[in-house]
Amino acid sequence: MEILVLNNDFESVDIVDTFKSMIWTDRYNANGDFEMFLTINPSVLNYLREDYYLWLKDSEHCMIIENISINSDNEDGNYIIVTGRSLESILERRIVWGQRVLTGNLQVAIQTLLNESIISPIITDRKIDNFIFEQSSDPKVTNLTVDTQFTGDDLYVVIKNLCQSNDLGFKIILNDSNQ
Repeated sequence: MEILVLNNDFESVDIVDTFKSMIWTDRYNANGDFEMFLTINPSVLNYLREDYYLWLKDSEHCMIIENISINSDNEDGNYIIVTGRSLESILERRIVWGQRVLTGNLQVAIQTLLNESIISPIITDRKIDNFIFEQSSDPKVTNLTVDTQFTGDDLYVVIKNLCQSNDLGFKIILNDSNQ
């Protein structure tokens, strides 16, 4: 199993192909997570860094490295534990700004939330480059409606709850254009 390490620009910087253990969890309607247990060597710390990304070819999801712990043990020797979550966790970095009333089509409501918080927000510091929204053409999605309001809520929780209450999943994936 090979895992690509991507830098902040989603460019491949190395491949991790030897590790003691790896847990990679994809989820349908929540963010996924991973844990990698590696024997320490000098080159590992050159390419595994917080806020870099991991991409497993067998998964649609890309993971964000959030924590790197270096430990020493008499039995296991020196090792690194790398953990993080999938790209959906980026939504936790934003809140619904001000009061937002959402009525009408559910997909349009979610797109509006993403546009206002991430894609093209009024406060440009809130923008996350390369983030796009792709609409679904599935009638099971396009026919759903919403009538709700939010004020200052965590964007991830809002989108997760809207999707779960309608038996939908959601995902943030990296496309071939690094979007």
